[in-house]
Amino acid sequence: MSIQRILFPTDFSEHAAAAWPYAAGLAREDGAELHVLHVVAPLAISASADGTVLWPPTLVDDLLAEAQAVVDELAGSVRTLGVETRTHTSFGDAAAEIVAYAAAQQIGLIVMATTGRTGLAHVVMGSVAEQVVRQAACPVLTVRHAGAAAPARLTPGALPRLRRILVPLDGSRLAEAVLPHIVRLAKRQGAELTLLRVAHAHALREADLAEAQVRVVQEAETHLAGVASCLAAEGVRASPVVRYGGGTPEAILDDIQVRRPDLVAMSTHGHTGLTHLLLGSVAEQVLRASPVPVLLFPARALGELPADAQASPPA
Repeated sequence: MSIQRILFPTDFSEHAAAAWPYAAGLAREDGAELHVLHVVAPLAISASADGTVLWPPTLVDDLLAEAQAVVDELAGSVRTLGVETRTHTSFGDAAAEIVAYAAAQQIGLIVMATTGRTGLAHVVMGSVAEQVVRQAACPVLTVRHAGAAAPARLTPGALPRLRRILVPLDGSRLAEAVLPHIVRLAKRQGAELTLLRVAHAHALREADLAEAQVRVVQEAETHLAGVASCLAAEGVRASPVVRYGGGTPEAILDDIQVRRPDLVAMSTHGHTGLTHLLLGSVAEQVLRASPVPVLLFPARALGELPADAQASPPA
């Protein structure tokens, strides 16, 4: 988690403000350059006879100028603390503009808010944060708005304390690839990791389900104990937790409610298109419902992995 450039996209809402302390705090601690971006979303103002939407250039220019003044003021609030900043405004689809800017500027981390839409509104409109996670080539930290007063209680430029970090694992190399990125953050914050694995067993022909359940739990416990031991050797405390049965997203969210970690860190396959629509994503389901910040590492952001790294574990 040593980052040179951090991107904070904002729509100037209270939801966006919830992510600002994390963006500013991480930039200050890492000595990273903080980029503040606002995307002016197109609005249907008028249309030609053939239905083509028309955008009065003067209106667009005015909107961009107003937005630029706000992002400059926001960036200035941490520039006095020694944080190097850059600002930018653009016009278009928010998710596409954020992803394009991150790629062009070689952003190492995107920090943004999520509104956590669910139901039909989510299916129809989607979530900008989720779209960014699916397409970005870098990790994305999403923060849920927890009340207008919450960010105001934080010291400007100070990263909120991260004492407990939950890391869901499934036995795959992709899931464990996030650990090297989390170790430095955990050491710096003095945080303890909780390694969570959800075990499942399926009835096979001429196999005893009860025995299979015991076996997968034991395998999961052995696996997590090994990971915890490796982390301990690096000076990071880690507690292994195995939960049996149920849906994986539901089990992760239940654990979040019980333990109330300060951060959840996990990898995501970043599926898009029909596959994503039909199957969904465990990571995105956690992002959508988690009351605590979620740091997602798309597979493409984790460097070169072996060909079998994204395969489901045998259990």
